[in-house]
Amino acid sequence: MNLSKNKKIIVIITAILALCISFSIHYNLTPFSLFYASSRILVDHILSYVHEDELIEAKHIVKSYYIGITKAHETPQSLWEKLEVEYSFFKLLEYTSKFEIINDIPFVYIKPNVPPLLNLKKEYHLDDIVKSGQNEFEKMMLLAKWLGTRWDHGTDSLPGIPKTGSFNPSEVIKAGEHGKRFWCDIAAETAILAAAAMGWPARLITLSRDGYKWEHAVAEFWSNDFEKWFLVDTDFNVIFEYNSVPLSAYELCHFGPELQKSPNFKISRFAPPKPSLKNRDLTKLLPLFKYVHVDMRNDWIVRELSRGSPAGGDFATWWTARPDLGPILTGKIKVDKENRFNWPVNITEIYPISFSRKQEYFVLTIGLRGYSPYFASWFLQIDDSSPILLKKKTYVVELNSGKHTIEAKMLLFNNNLGPPTKIAFLLSEHLKHGVH
Repeated sequence: MNLSKNKKIIVIITAILALCISFSIHYNLTPFSLFYASSRILVDHILSYVHEDELIEAKHIVKSYYIGITKAHETPQSLWEKLEVEYSFFKLLEYTSKFEIINDIPFVYIKPNVPPLLNLKKEYHLDDIVKSGQNEFEKMMLLAKWLGTRWDHGTDSLPGIPKTGSFNPSEVIKAGEHGKRFWCDIAAETAILAAAAMGWPARLITLSRDGYKWEHAVAEFWSNDFEKWFLVDTDFNVIFEYNSVPLSAYELCHFGPELQKSPNFKISRFAPPKPSLKNRDLTKLLPLFKYVHVDMRNDWIVRELSRGSPAGGDFATWWTARPDLGPILTGKIKVDKENRFNWPVNITEIYPISFSRKQEYFVLTIGLRGYSPYFASWFLQIDDSSPILLKKKTYVVELNSGKHTIEAKMLLFNNNLGPPTKIAFLLSEHLKHGVH
């Protein structure tokens, strides 16, 4: 009887070991790493229930970035097309918008007016540093150049802990200017906070060749000029470009191997190399983009979270990778769709709310909807009239027969303008059916 029990125990242990080996091979992990990764996921799930209130708070913050009218069940363009079907005197000529607003993006942005960022901007005169830039992108590069020359690369201790309330970007810069040397994470986080101080959306990107070992960190800024996210490496002081358009980490991850074959691909310096990185081969950075992940917040220094909070850590991190990397055992969220991973910011949608004819003119009510953490007002232009700054989400316009255009974009708190959305249509006096 005891022998039979021993055999059962041996069979169970053997089965468990076989299962562990199978999972180790599947996820390309050692048994110890497999145990660690599995335990981490389990603990994260437990703590997510304990700290659910912090996730609720984050969701409340995120809702404030969606401005204007409530999202319709159909796209703006389809609603304008329906208007054309319903009214014979209305003809849609074009609805031009590069983007649709992506719903439920859980990213939490730091506000530019919090004391650490106000102090950073004032103490280091960031407006003066970027004032010679002719456009937003040039200003971003001037800020990056300045940040990339504040210290050499190294591993000195910090005046504070990264991504916590004790991390003060002004103190980090001051320490760097006095000879301290910091690594890539610190360069990226400082760049993100400095960009946020200027009212530019920014986020932290981490790179890896295997999806487990974090090998490099960079910042990404949202460019209203190029209408996209692009990577800013203030450790190696480079950006990556294709046809003179700066590239994002997602693009380098999924399209990089092909782009790199083209003479139009370029690694461009915006500042001299740091002394300790002077002789590095920059092409060796490219394999690091096999896996990338993005922290879904940049307000680390003003909103501290409990350890294991679902509003931070793995459950607030999105990742993507090249198909040949294989499966990754992680609690992070895989997002492979480019338009979601690289969600657009500062964008506007124009909706038709109501339309009617009043004797010699037409009355059109439009509704505006947008997504931005730094919205100030709508910037609305109808035909060739002077632009209108509009705080409310709807606008009524009276129009005569003929061709008309309506263009809307966001005016941001730093006086930059977001990407435009434009509609063009024709109004005719000749009715083919009854007026609605």
